Amino acid sequence: THVKTPVTCINAAFGNFSGMAGIMFPYIAKLAAIAPFSSSFIAQMAQDTTRVGKLMDGTGSNLSTDQLRSYQFLFQRKQHVQGTLQLMADWNLDSFLSKLTLVQNPIQFVTGANDKTVPASVSQDWATRIASAEFIEFGGYGHLIHEETPEIIALLEKNKQQYADCGFGSLVPIREAILRGATEIDAIILETEVSAMNRLPAKNPFSLL
Repeated sequence: THVKTPVTCINAAFGNFSGMAGIMFPYIAKLAAIAPFSSSFIAQMAQDTTRVGKLMDGTGSNLSTDQLRSYQFLFQRKQHVQGTLQLMADWNLDSFLSKLTLVQNPIQFVTGANDKTVPASVSQDWATRIASAEFIEFGGYGHLIHEETPEIIALLEKNKQQYADCGFGSLVPIREAILRGATEIDAIILETEVSAMNRLPAKNPFSLL
């Protein structure tokens, strides 16, 4: 039998803009995309670290200094900004959404409860409308949950067993497993073999047990 590939949707933006925004936004975005100065203007504004931080705060995610620096680097690239503006200008999911309820693949709609960019209710609504879908919400995370806690997003389920990458000995997946009702947890401890290239500031805490 053909096994349908499972799909994970993280804070899925499965919707169009509604109301007046649905009418005006595409035109505004199209004007910004074709204006020769818009991408340069935004890239120039991105040199302000505080401004970039406030913009990312709007996602509801708590990012590290290094992560914010990476986003600032992207925002300063005119090609990246131009591509983002074009994406917004071309945003129309009517055809895609009209067929979404026909999907038979197992779908996990994963959301962060603090998402300020795409409300969790969007994923929750689609999870109730698609027979093969389920809705999973993680408290304390925002739109960029896959960057805040990649350990959780890397969770793999096989033969009714759940596996997670606890990179650098992160306790987050262990805590999440307990919150989900796990009574037995197996931990596989791996130590780096090439310490000259991987100078970690601390040892894996599980190795101290």
